[in-house]
Amino acid sequence: MSNRFRKLLFAVAVAAIPVSAMAAKPQPQPPAVQPAVYVDADGKVVGPEINYSVQVRLDGYVIKLCVDYIRTTSNGVIDRSGAKWCSSEPVYFEQSECLGTPYVGLLGFNGEMISGYAYAGVVLAGAGANAFTLYVGDLRSGARLVPASLYQEGVCSVPSDPTYEMDLYPVVATYDLGAMFKLPLRVR
Repeated sequence: MSNRFRKLLFAVAVAAIPVSAMAAKPQPQPPAVQPAVYVDADGKVVGPEINYSVQVRLDGYVIKLCVDYIRTTSNGVIDRSGAKWCSSEPVYFEQSECLGTPYVGLLGFNGEMISGYAYAGVVLAGAGANAFTLYVGDLRSGARLVPASLYQEGVCSVPSDPTYEMDLYPVVATYDLGAMFKLPLRVR
């Protein structure tokens, strides 16, 4: 076999090798960045952090809840080690004395807080450092109602304007967050 024929045969053989076989070996990729997760004082996972809120999954409900945290202003770093549940919205009722079906409203929510969610959560603080109740409202079955009473900060009261109509959403579940998660919450 001539030298010229050997070079031609080698060139054909190399051309027949798939490009993927000649490609450089893949370099190891750095591990994917895991999202920050809120945990309670005992290290129990509460849920992933989403824009300084926490996404909680309870019995099939996926709810984004507000978390209150301590801000450090000396260097601009946000310290989320002493976080607790936000308690801002009341729970509304069609009947006086906070009786009947409870409803949640969305007055204190911004669009980002509930965008893409079928349920909204309102957390009410009770007596005690770890007494928080979550009221889960179904955003798919709201109604325009005039509430006769509202419950907030442990007190049942009458709305300031008893003729004001609101978009309200029936409560489909309640949870004792204080029994489920021990404060303070922190980001891990």
